[in-house]
Amino acid sequence: MGQFFRERINIAHGLIDEGQYEQAVEVLKNLKMRIHDNTEKTKIEEWERTVEGQYLKSKEEISTQFSDIEQQFEKYFILKKQRAMKYLEYYDIMSNEYDF
Repeated sequence: MGQFFRERINIAHGLIDEGQYEQAVEVLKNLKMRIHDNTEKTKIEEWERTVEGQYLKSKEEISTQFSDIEQQFEKYFILKKQRAMKYLEYYDIMSNEYDF
């Protein structure tokens, strides 16, 4: 399964390079379906809840801090990229650590 994980991580990396941050996150989130160790799956889900919670909080802060739509868009774009990069780094480290 290691090759499958590597391929999906590489696909997500390519999507990030193309600015398709939401799609990259979805590719990486879907990897969880291939993990059958409940302990690892729970660990991933907890990590995702934390990241998604931070993401939503940051989105709310942007909408209240910036009234200009262009500024909001720029900040959301940066936020989406940061979120995708967090997912990529997490799954990359995890796949190397556990040889998925």
